[in-house]
Amino acid sequence: MVKSFLSLVSLALFLGSCATGGRTERAEFRTFIERSDYQGALNYLETNEFYQEPKVLLLKLLEKGSVLFRNQKYAESILAFDAAKAMVKELYTTSLSKKAETILSNDNADIYYGEAYEHSLVYFYLSLNHVLVAQSFPEGSSEKVQSLSRARAELLAWDSMLKSIQSDRLGRSVFKNDLLAKVFGGMVHELIGTRDDKQVAINLYKNAKEVLLKNGNAYKTFNKKSSNFKKDFEKLPTLKKDDLEKNYIEQTAYQENLQKFLDEKIKSLEKIKKEDKGQLVILVQEGPIPLKVAEKQYYGLTSALQNPDSSDTSKAIAKVGHMALTMFALNKLNLLPPPSNWSPAGAYLGVNVASFAADSANISFELPVIKSSEVDSTLYLQLNEKEEFLLPLVSPLGDIAEEAVAENSAGRYIKIGARLASKHLVAILSAYGTYKLMAKDKGPDFLATNLAVLEYAALARGIAASEKADTRQWSTLPQNIFVYSLSLKDGEYHPHLKIKTKSGEQNLDLGKVVIDKKNTVILNFCH
Repeated sequence: MVKSFLSLVSLALFLGSCATGGRTERAEFRTFIERSDYQGALNYLETNEFYQEPKVLLLKLLEKGSVLFRNQKYAESILAFDAAKAMVKELYTTSLSKKAETILSNDNADIYYGEAYEHSLVYFYLSLNHVLVAQSFPEGSSEKVQSLSRARAELLAWDSMLKSIQSDRLGRSVFKNDLLAKVFGGMVHELIGTRDDKQVAINLYKNAKEVLLKNGNAYKTFNKKSSNFKKDFEKLPTLKKDDLEKNYIEQTAYQENLQKFLDEKIKSLEKIKKEDKGQLVILVQEGPIPLKVAEKQYYGLTSALQNPDSSDTSKAIAKVGHMALTMFALNKLNLLPPPSNWSPAGAYLGVNVASFAADSANISFELPVIKSSEVDSTLYLQLNEKEEFLLPLVSPLGDIAEEAVAENSAGRYIKIGARLASKHLVAILSAYGTYKLMAKDKGPDFLATNLAVLEYAALARGIAASEKADTRQWSTLPQNIFVYSLSLKDGEYHPHLKIKTKSGEQNLDLGKVVIDKKNTVILNFCH
């Protein structure tokens, strides 16, 4: 049994060295974006060995689409995101439960499926790209009309995609609706400007208020009581609105500002009299999104000791005894319980993953998490020294990613922990056999202990290599997306973007803007 296990571990070490999920490569790729070296980033995607692997084709397409978008090559960006959308549809229909699994299973060796929020943003960038392409054509031209029609078609496809994931995620606070789809969608329908489209825009802004209440309050950027909101999410639909708002919602300044903006949009569109003014729309993508990293988790061996996954292991445990093996793991191999300040994956979501034992031996392994981040930016659109407008934050992607990845990791905790516990149990039995053999020869206890520890450490390294945390992510996304629009009289403007943070203030020139009541000007800015 031990020889067989050793051969598996040797193979795992080899596979593990090849299956670390391209962590180094993604870090290198991200440096090109930080320097705004978009051509260098594209070259890296096309030449780096990691990004040529078929299993990360979706990730490559997402990154490529983002780089082209940042470089204002909107038509080329559409091609990349169209290919990504086709892959998303194909992968979404694949049941993860039907994937083949082995003792050497490794998420990094599997296809990159992407997170639900990443799937959603594919439609956002497709629609936005078509809007920006439309802006390059004269007002009333067939090309402009066609591009705007395509932007609207992507909104409809986006809504259909969101409805499909909502049915799969009922009763869970994790991402299943996109506030950005409602707000940006409303703006696109406003831009098209027919009577029917304006009514659709009104409905979308009203829907946005509902999504903000039911889903947006799960994010700390919008709600100071977000932890309680997520913890009791299943019972919230049964509460009266007054009780919900009193006990589970404390709006942040970001939510208050967004609520005010949505109310103003609804009020202005419901006016019967048409204003003889042009429109200025600004989208600011502030980034980058926080990194997905590996975080240590702990899992108790009690269950594996009591319910071994093979008859050979069961017989070996019976010969030694549960208690003796546990004490050996604790006292000789130092497999101590987790530290008192440890917080398991998904704990802040109210997900119970406490399968460790405070008084028993525990193993450790990796699961992916998004680095927790805090939004501290306040953005203003300045038209002149006297006029400035506060931009609402519509999509706190850092929050969204953090919650989505934490819930997925919590769901995998039991599955991975149980599988690895079985592997570690065989390694502990092997080390115990070595320890007893040395003790039988009446050698010094410290020598027997050291040999057992060295043997277990070697086997544990192989096990760890067989299941590295999958930290692949769409890394060129922004951390936050701010959106704003306002009506302006015809004329020439020189707007600035003022960004206030805890560390200081920036004032960025957005160039010259000419407003015409017959047209809408879209300013897209990545910062």
